[in-house]
This record gives sequence, structure tokens and C-alpha cells, in this order.
Amino acid sequence: MRAVAAGLVLGATLGLLAACGSPDPTATPQPVDDPTAPDTREAWEVQWDELQVKAREEGELVIIGGSAAVVYRPLFKFFGDKYGVKVRSSGGSSRQLVDRILAERKAGRFTIDLFISGLGTSLERLVPNGVLQPIEPLLILPEVNDLSNWSAGRRRFVDPGREYIISYAASAGSGIEASWYNTNRLTTEDVQSITSVWDYLDKDWLFVTTPPTDPGSSGGWTSRWWAPDVGPEWVEAWIRNPNVTWMIDARAIQDGLVRGRWDLEIMTVGVGGEFERLQELAAPIANIDQDPVIRDQWTDLNFLSGTASGDIVSAVDRPLNPNAQQLLLNWWLSHEGQTQRHILTTDRNPDPTLRTDVTEWGNTLPEDRRVPGKEYAFLEDTPGYDPVQGLEDMVALWESIHR
Repeated sequence: MRAVAAGLVLGATLGLLAACGSPDPTATPQPVDDPTAPDTREAWEVQWDELQVKAREEGELVIIGGSAAVVYRPLFKFFGDKYGVKVRSSGGSSRQLVDRILAERKAGRFTIDLFISGLGTSLERLVPNGVLQPIEPLLILPEVNDLSNWSAGRRRFVDPGREYIISYAASAGSGIEASWYNTNRLTTEDVQSITSVWDYLDKDWLFVTTPPTDPGSSGGWTSRWWAPDVGPEWVEAWIRNPNVTWMIDARAIQDGLVRGRWDLEIMTVGVGGEFERLQELAAPIANIDQDPVIRDQWTDLNFLSGTASGDIVSAVDRPLNPNAQQLLLNWWLSHEGQTQRHILTTDRNPDPTLRTDVTEWGNTLPEDRRVPGKEYAFLEDTPGYDPVQGLEDMVALWESIHR
């Protein structure tokens, strides 16, 4: 009897094993990789996939710069978690950082990948010393290279050669001329008749302006000289305007406007804060920028300002981690990268992206965003833009007329 039972158990066991080892005729066949099958990916996809693998092998990325290197750390962490690359970012004085870069390169050491700091330092020292490499050859993603995804249908380069320093974000200026006027001499209706700086030329008002010979006034004069809707024609007409008093002394400008010597100040230096204090003390002055009617109807001097450390990026030549450098640069300029920049930055009011397909604005301020359909001038991206030469031309013109 035991023999029979043992035989039954053995038979059942063998039957179970046989059943387990037999293929199920109803099961779905599993796909098997065919090494001879053609790769259907597009060339950029192959390059992008390979770049990710190589970047993970490098394992890290080094970024240095100004405040952006600090406030963008959450963004870099997001990137690092997604692609398996540890990003080390450090911020500091632009001058000291560039001193470090140049000293290391002179010693044959190449320790960084990307530089994010204000435009001045890069133009003055990094570009002339051959520290940066061209950006465009590094761009792979079609959505980054598709210019229809960018404001005005172009990439904004802010170095003279238009190849080393790319701007991906900018604040939009309202364009209004923020000038103070004497409310005893001009009525609300008077100032609301102004829609452009060109309208000032048709008024018989008395104006006060700081001449372009004063170093502190260079910004205002330069913006008008290069603005496509203002330009040298307006500048020359203003310099020749007989209703303009030329003055450098800020205290005298403030006192004269309050006392009614002039109707309106335009392009003066060092007066804004004091005028605000005097207005609070009931002085008869107001700023046309405070009038919503004028703000809505103003037509020219609409600028994009996008050269701060949080607006631009440069790729260092001979980077420590070339693949990680290229990977981050492409992702940074992508829809996802710019969206996450809005959301993750610790900057309280980052400049809005220059991409046109980003709809999540995060911490950006509404007044800094571009108005759809409105044209803006981006001076640093203007062909032939040379603020030094422009200022020299304006000074020469002013001196030829007034001296």
C-alpha cells in the first residue's frame, strides 16, 4: 500500500513539473530585440539619448556665477534628479570669479562648465580672453532650435559677435517716460495728451534735462539713441529744442521744478527719490508714470531688459564635464526647463522667459511679462549696438550745439 501511495505522489509531482515547464499556448509572445532591426529614432534623438548616458557617466556639473548660481539651486536639483547628474553651483563676486577662472586656465586647470553672471564681466574679460565657446553648435533639441518658440522669432545673443552669451529671460518695460511735472503749471489733461516722447517736441512747455556729457545720464540717452522708434533723429531734435534748460545739479533741478521754473523734467539724474519725498509733503508735483491713462496709451520706448545674471548663460570652452554641460544647456532652454525656472527659483521676482510657449509664470511679476502683440526693443541684441560709440556721438553733437 505504501508503494502505491508513493507511486501516486511521484506521479503527481512529475505531472506538476511537466505542467509548469510547458508553454501556455494562449500566452502573449514577448518581444525579442532584433539587433538587425533599423533604428527608427531621428538623428537628434540618438544624439540626445547618447548625451544623457555620457552625462551620467561624468556624474557632475560645475556652475559658477552671480546670484543666479544661488537662487537657481532648486532648479539644478530638479535637473540632477531627472538626469542623474549632480550639479555643484556657487555664487560670488563676478570679479573674483573671473579672476579665479583666468588664473586656473593660465595654470592649465579647467574646473567649470557654465558661467552665469551679469553681462558686463563676461564682455569685458571672458570673451576677450577666449574663455567661452559658441552656444549654437551645442543646441540639439528641436524645441530649442525652433525659433517660433522664442520672442520675436529669434534667439537673443547679447555679445557683439552674437555667439557666446545667450539671453533666455527678460523683463518688459512699460516704455513710459517716468517724468515729474509741476501740477500748478500743467493740468491732468495736459499730460494725458502725451502718448510718446515725440509729442514733447510739439509742446511749448519748459523742460529741464541733464545733458549727455554727465556720466550719470548715459543710460537714458543711450536707450533713446538706440531705440528703433526714437533714435538719433529724436535725440538731435531734443538737443536743439530751445525750450530745454540743461542742468546737472540735482538739487537745483528739484527746487526749480517745485517752484515752477519748469513744467516737466525729462532724463534728469538723481532726482527720483527726493521728488517722491517732496510729493508726500504735498509739493505741487506728480509723475506721469502714476497716471493710468498715460500708461495705457504710451506707444514707444518699450524695452526688454535681459542681461542680469538670472537672464543669461555662457558655456565655458574646454569644460570639465562637456556632456553634462551640453545636456543642461539644452534642458535649461527647453519648455520644461524655463517653466521650472519660473516655479522653483528662490528669486522673489525672476524675469519672465523669452520662450513664447511657457504658460506657468510662477514667481514672475505680471508687470514684467510681455504684452502679446506689442513690439519691444532689446538693445543688447540690436545689430550694430555699440553704447560707447553711441554716447560719444551724442556728446559730440551736444557740445557742437551748446559749447
